[in-house]
Amino acid sequence: MEVIWTKKAIESFKELAFYLNNSFGKDITASIIGKVTRRVNDLLRNPLLGKEYESSNFLKYEFRFFVINKQTKVFYFIQGEFVYIVLVFDVRQDIRRIHEMLSSIK
Repeated sequence: MEVIWTKKAIESFKELAFYLNNSFGKDITASIIGKVTRRVNDLLRNPLLGKEYESSNFLKYEFRFFVINKQTKVFYFIQGEFVYIVLVFDVRQDIRRIHEMLSSIK
């Protein structure tokens, strides 16, 4: 397996890191970044680690997600030997945006 970060995932991860750093400081930011990195690396061994995203029936891909903490979810899909990380989402945002953002994945 190989993990590929999409442009949208990288952008959303950077936005989250910026928000965390400004709101909670470097230590919390480093902790969350470390957790995301470890969980993404876990996908190399077990790509089915995340839960199925229930609304995937209406989307192009079968998305899965895993929870980093109460506020942060990482969304991905599997295609062949590749795991595509597509979104790092802070659930304090409008939760309806998740479906909108996942719908835009090509």
